[in-house]
Amino acid sequence: MYSEPPVQRRPVPAVASVPPAAQLSPKVATQQLIWEDARAEFFLPDRRAIHTYMAAARLSRWVAPGRLGGTRRLSTAPVMSIAGQSRDGKAIYLDSQATTPMDPRVLDAMLPFLSGQFGNPHSKTHEYGWEAESASEAAREQVASLVGADSKEIVFTSGATESNNMAIKGIAHFYGEKKRHIITTQTEHKCVLDSCRVLQQEGFEVDYLPVKQDGLALVSVMYVNNEIGVIQPVREIGQLCRENKVFFHSDPA
Repeated sequence: MYSEPPVQRRPVPAVASVPPAAQLSPKVATQQLIWEDARAEFFLPDRRAIHTYMAAARLSRWVAPGRLGGTRRLSTAPVMSIAGQSRDGKAIYLDSQATTPMDPRVLDAMLPFLSGQFGNPHSKTHEYGWEAESASEAAREQVASLVGADSKEIVFTSGATESNNMAIKGIAHFYGEKKRHIITTQTEHKCVLDSCRVLQQEGFEVDYLPVKQDGLALVSVMYVNNEIGVIQPVREIGQLCRENKVFFHSDPA
């Protein structure tokens, strides 16, 4: 635990003598490193600043260049040894189905917006909003370039579940009474299957294989199954859908 420092209105001078890192436990040494970086980063260190850095450090085992003291690592030891023994008493984290550890590069890119740039990208009357809008639009351009789309076609959501709901229900409701048939597979993620079941309750015909072609509105097939690892031939499926002028939705998350 750390003690909250007194508020100062000028850059904080170097910390007085402290125990060498070798004499500190890894946890205390890590907290000391974060504290020093926070003091250097903020003219007015306070509890919020420290909490921001402490929380960010817990998201990753090392810090990307440019933040939190440049290229210094919070931990250089591997999680597992060659013999398969856990270095810190924990197993390797593999539950990315639940939540995925944050890439240090993502952490580095997001820290400015979590620690000082709090603008709403839709607030167009002040500088904070302009900065947030600029960052948001730059990210939109990058994603569009990556998938070969127009930036206006990119919509940021809270995650794959919301995106799948919007895509499946949105296309179905767009066609309305014109096309009432949807195809998916029995191994899709629950959010896809639940969306299809809701559409069934609304009167849509949903096939969970085999595929039918009459009045087809949408084909929904995930890229890689999150439980058994089956990889679907999405390129070939997408080409077939394009040739038959049918919307193709895939959950690649």
